[in-house]
Amino acid sequence: MLEPREADVPVLFLVLVVLPLVAYVLLGKWSEAAKKRERISLLAQLAAEEALRVEAVPSVSVSPLVPTSINEFHVSTSKNEFNVPTLKNEFPASTSKNGFQLCARCFAPATTRCSRCKSVRYCSGKCQIIHWRQVHKQECQQLEKTSSSSPSLAGSVDDSVNESLNLQLSGYNNKQGGMGEAPPDGMLFPYEEFLKLFQYEVIDLLSPRGLLNCGNSCYANAVLQCLTCTKPLVIYLLRRSHSSACCRKDWCLMCELEQHVMMLRESGGPLSPGRILSHMRSISCQIGDGSQEDAHEFLRLLVASMQSICLERHGGESKVDPRLQETTFIQHTFGGRLWSKVKCLRCSHESERYENIMDLTLEIYGWVESLEDALTQFTSPEDLDGENMYKCARCATYVRARKQLSIHEAPNILTIVLKRFQEGRYGKINKCITFPEMLDMMPFMTGTGDTPPLYMLYSVVVHLDTQNASFSGHYVSYIKDMQGTWFRIDDTQVNLENCIGVTYMWLVGSMLICEIIRLSNVDWFCI
Repeated sequence: MLEPREADVPVLFLVLVVLPLVAYVLLGKWSEAAKKRERISLLAQLAAEEALRVEAVPSVSVSPLVPTSINEFHVSTSKNEFNVPTLKNEFPASTSKNGFQLCARCFAPATTRCSRCKSVRYCSGKCQIIHWRQVHKQECQQLEKTSSSSPSLAGSVDDSVNESLNLQLSGYNNKQGGMGEAPPDGMLFPYEEFLKLFQYEVIDLLSPRGLLNCGNSCYANAVLQCLTCTKPLVIYLLRRSHSSACCRKDWCLMCELEQHVMMLRESGGPLSPGRILSHMRSISCQIGDGSQEDAHEFLRLLVASMQSICLERHGGESKVDPRLQETTFIQHTFGGRLWSKVKCLRCSHESERYENIMDLTLEIYGWVESLEDALTQFTSPEDLDGENMYKCARCATYVRARKQLSIHEAPNILTIVLKRFQEGRYGKINKCITFPEMLDMMPFMTGTGDTPPLYMLYSVVVHLDTQNASFSGHYVSYIKDMQGTWFRIDDTQVNLENCIGVTYMWLVGSMLICEIIRLSNVDWFCI
């Protein structure tokens, strides 16, 4: 038998090992690219079919209703009520011969409706997303513009809203379940009152204003800009729901945020967040000393501090039942519940656990290219093995197990954090991650309900790095006002953003904040 010469060994290794391996990798890449092309062509074909269908079948007409007089608005200044200006719902809707409401896209029996115009109905969240992207987004925006520019409505709406807000700000006494004693139903803040804040529809409630950089404070400026366009929080602060019953003798974060929001209502130049930053050092000694900080950590500190203040009137966190702690205003706004299940692969014992969350932190390494990919990876089963083995209570030893996470209760304001900073490394993951303006969270929920948790994006925090470094850089924010216009805010600079800028934001965003769209039963937030 002939043996290869020693000089031929590298050549044989190259031919028999390296080249097949390279060919295998290239074939895999080619196969993935072919699958992507097939998916793109299929989506294009479906889009073309949908476009032809939309042209062939007239969509539901949406005509704005303009009240003839200000008497059609009701403003209440009662101490225990918070009624806001509302329009009578007289929009036409598709109805079958049997009297059932029909889906505007597929004409199946409808179960939900658009929460903005409250006229177009759908059978599922999928139909709503497709119809929104095709025609209904323009219809809703046209409706808002027409309603806001109507001569008979503009003056009366503004006067009514301003009068309502001013009366509530000046004469509002702490509501039942606000910051005082718990209401009879056992909630620290009634959820019905939170829904009224969430449904409050006011055009141009606050105009975007720049914030002064107080020395590496761009992280705080970006987060504050996002919080001050979070509608339920802004309405809550404008009503002085906290300060009217605050008994703190020293500095209070909620009272300071109320003053900050009140100043935003006035016209003028950039504001300074100096008072907030200087006093935040009493909560965390690492914040506000002029060093560069992480925007996500600052947001967590603000939310945790506001939650702690909400519990102070009831004895503090140590004296309030854990389940009751989830009924504060802050919890209603940002809080959700995460479900985790661990299954022992030896005895098949399952352990379930529910955890309160204020935001979602998603990994974006590996194959993740979109927000949906990151959520899929987050909710996919994970094998616990090796150094990460699970200690089974039944087996009483460390065993192999399988863990899975999912969203059990979707928060009203969803904050998603894209983990671009790698632990133990200075480099930053600068890959582009796409994410939609409307997000359907139903595939990542524990169960399937009648109300699909759909979210509309309204603010994004972007970290601009220096030489791909994660420990330094600059933060800017993109926010959307009540009329749907996007702005790019870089400290004191407030610029109207164009489509190119918004597309860039959708690729390099670090923290995404979006609000849930209320459907059916109720009419209508990464680093």
